[in-house]
Amino acid sequence: MAGFQESPHETLPRPASGSNGGPFSRVCVDVCFRRFSSPSRFSARPSSPAYFGQNEKEATRKAGEYANLDVISILPEPTAAALAYVNGMKIRKRTERIFVFDLGGGTFDVTILEISNGDRKNIEAKRCDGDSRLGGADWDETIVNYMVNRFYSVNKVNLLYEEGEARDSAYGRLTLDAERLKKELSAPGAKTATMTMSYGGATLTEEFTIEKYAEITASLNERCRGYCSNLLDDAGLGWGDIDMILMVGSMSNCLFLQKMLREWSGKETNFGIVDPKTCVSTGAAIMAHLLCHPDAAENPQPEREKEEGEGGVFLGGDEGSVDEAFDSGRLGVGVLPASIRLSAFDRNRKPLAYRMLSKNQPYPCEFKQKFPVQSPNQSTVNVTVLEGEDDDPDYCRAIGTSNLPLVVEHGRDDLVEVSFSVDMNGILQVYAIDLKSGERIDVEMDRNDGFNETAESVRKAAEDAAEFDVFLG
Repeated sequence: MAGFQESPHETLPRPASGSNGGPFSRVCVDVCFRRFSSPSRFSARPSSPAYFGQNEKEATRKAGEYANLDVISILPEPTAAALAYVNGMKIRKRTERIFVFDLGGGTFDVTILEISNGDRKNIEAKRCDGDSRLGGADWDETIVNYMVNRFYSVNKVNLLYEEGEARDSAYGRLTLDAERLKKELSAPGAKTATMTMSYGGATLTEEFTIEKYAEITASLNERCRGYCSNLLDDAGLGWGDIDMILMVGSMSNCLFLQKMLREWSGKETNFGIVDPKTCVSTGAAIMAHLLCHPDAAENPQPEREKEEGEGGVFLGGDEGSVDEAFDSGRLGVGVLPASIRLSAFDRNRKPLAYRMLSKNQPYPCEFKQKFPVQSPNQSTVNVTVLEGEDDDPDYCRAIGTSNLPLVVEHGRDDLVEVSFSVDMNGILQVYAIDLKSGERIDVEMDRNDGFNETAESVRKAAEDAAEFDVFLG
């Protein structure tokens, strides 16, 4: 996770994203110790943040696969939270519009969903936005940097430029204390909490109020507010059009965030109507139950009352109870968090990120486009897939690339049809059809997902760890 650079305070370096953690460790590490030793293969329905891009979702799928799990599908976390919220409830409105504010330890996303209350309930994502590199760790880091700067102003020692084990130990204690401080200020009735930094024989103790904490982290809070506003504007809605706000994720426990969201929206945040820590897993379990028991809808559980409250482009709920009255065939339908593009060239041979699928496009979906090859006698075409909202490839993120062989020589105007298909998991599949030969070419992309582990390397790591009696959870 990259450090937040808009803070007026200096920042300590943080490990690069992907150096540890991420989808692989979240899904795979904890189970691979258990699963590799078992001949059985279980089906799984993992969830992922709504703002996970193509490579993060593909890494999540691979992680489950390497953990010897049969990944049925990947459920967007806001949908899972809404499923936990609506399970067994009788919604008095025909359609209820929900705003999910999901701020966890490492990711942030906001989603607008609609719950249809017909003969069969359905939850459909309409819009999402967010930042897959913004989370509770950024609030902790901002407090750490504040303490480092305060320590320097008093003791003239800058931890940024110190070296050795003592410095590393001091930084580790600061990180843990920053998280403890956040939790203490989130306790009911909390007003103040203290944080102490010790290094080189000097000690600094700082007192924090909720207001002071919110002021120090104001730039992060404003980033959250910006995503909320942008999402509503993009959907053509205002806070008055929202029926329910669900706060999800560990950071939702923070009192100052609850207060700010109430001030931004003019609405109650209904904190606690679902458990922010367990609602996603609860929703995923409900979805798994519905998928495993498709005929159970004939005997629905009783509901409880709830108050209404292009041319010229060339290729280069109640515990233990599940409400069955859901349309399980459509539950879990999400929207793309970013546009998916194809690297190409315009008529002036200028690089272009050609948009194939738009941000917030509901999936599953498919789009096909015919492109002339770039030059005569071309024997291969390069397919480079991008994510982003800019027409300039340099301002988009590369998902992956593949070189496709053409079986016959092509003239300048011969066409290749490229198809982008996004499945129910939100994962992209690409294939092409050489219209001159009629041959279909399946695209096997080398993905830039940083997921270099193979199933065998994961298995070997699990076996090595088992030798040392290492276990998780």
